[in-house]
Amino acid sequence: MIGMLLPLAGLRAAEWHVAVTGKDSQRGTKDDPLRTIQRAADLAQPGDTVTVHAGVYRERVNPPRGGESDAKRIIYRASPGEKVEIKGSEVVTNWKKVQNNTWKATLPNTFFGKFNPYSDLIHGDWYNKSLTNHTGAVYLNDKWLRETKRLEDVLKPADDNMLWNDTTRLPVWMSGNVFLKGAKPSKHETGLLLKPDFDPALNLLEKTDGLYLEITADNAWATERTRQLVTTELLGKAVIPDQAFENPDGTPLRIDTDYFGKKRNEKNPFPGPFENPAGGKLTLKVWETKKISQ
Repeated sequence: MIGMLLPLAGLRAAEWHVAVTGKDSQRGTKDDPLRTIQRAADLAQPGDTVTVHAGVYRERVNPPRGGESDAKRIIYRASPGEKVEIKGSEVVTNWKKVQNNTWKATLPNTFFGKFNPYSDLIHGDWYNKSLTNHTGAVYLNDKWLRETKRLEDVLKPADDNMLWNDTTRLPVWMSGNVFLKGAKPSKHETGLLLKPDFDPALNLLEKTDGLYLEITADNAWATERTRQLVTTELLGKAVIPDQAFENPDGTPLRIDTDYFGKKRNEKNPFPGPFENPAGGKLTLKVWETKKISQ
């Protein structure tokens, strides 16, 4: 019986072929190849082999499964004697001249599929939080271009420093927030602090003299991240009117006090509306009764 079963087991392994001339709707044989490595990865089972033929494949490959053992791996290989290149980059050809040596290309989000690296900011404890660079990069003739926040820098006459700028801007700017009890941050958030197991136990109480907020806080949030005071300089200019964020009288904005008027730590302000609250469960009076009646 063993001798009969072994050949049957061997029949289960398949070889999937991928070629730049193929189609993902095809069978995946040598004469009828698939177009993308990802499609082959979706189909491949433990013991199978994915053979990729010559060409450049511009795609992100995320195999949904692996092998089961050394004897039943999923093998990805280039076809013997053929050159295969897998790249995460795309060739952009719709450039239009703006002025001097400055060129512009506009790409829809659909161009990038499920992930647009030019809307994804680099972040992490190791990263300089004053920089707002994206995970996407731009190359010209195999040379890396440095990202700049200022469009004016790109419009200057060309020199040895080749630059690029993303003119897409969000309506809001997010940084330094704390996310508790499973709250999900935006992918654009920088300098964030995740505390999925921390329950702030928020509760709003109405008493005869006003409203009280019950909240549980942790003083450690002050030192686990470094933040900046919100100022006119930090916020820059609003996208649409191209005007600075200022006080009604035109003076520079500087939020250096908290909700209660307490002085903020200018070197590293505490996250949220309350500056350096006592740790543990707190009860804070946040509204006077007379204010409610008004």
